[in-house]
Amino acid sequence: RPDAVIHLPGGRQIVIDSKVSLKAYMDAAAESDPLQRTVYLKAHADSVRRHIDALASKRYQDNLDERVDFIAMFIPGENFFAAALEHSPDLLERAYSKGVIVTTPSTLIGLAKTVSYVWRQEKMTENAREAAELGQQLYERIAVMAGHIEKLGKSLNGAVDNYNKMNSSLDR
Repeated sequence: RPDAVIHLPGGRQIVIDSKVSLKAYMDAAAESDPLQRTVYLKAHADSVRRHIDALASKRYQDNLDERVDFIAMFIPGENFFAAALEHSPDLLERAYSKGVIVTTPSTLIGLAKTVSYVWRQEKMTENAREAAELGQQLYERIAVMAGHIEKLGKSLNGAVDNYNKMNSSLDR
């Protein structure tokens, strides 16, 4: 199950998963021996890679009603991802090729702001579409009313003409 789902216009979704293991990174941070620290950091990069592969294979689309555009793998700090990239520079390309976007706090905020902007644009488009439909209805109704006014004018002109003929007949 995803940790969060961001809903997009058009029934699309972004799945957010934040279950990446940071144990190897924490072990590296606690290690005083530089060689052992490097071993832990490589294990951390491998852990991030395995999590990317696991997320790509989960097939969230099968469990969610709507379409999943991609999976956002949340790592709770830029430093955690930077350390993984240092020992495995291909992680971003690997993730992207599998439909996984690695996000950190700053990029997740950017993603959320982008989604918010998309929703505002969708709402404005919907409002413009509705205004255009109402404008079309108003135009059609005014055209019908103009036809009735034209008929009324002809009827009034005919009535005035007949009244004038009746008056002239009476005067003679």
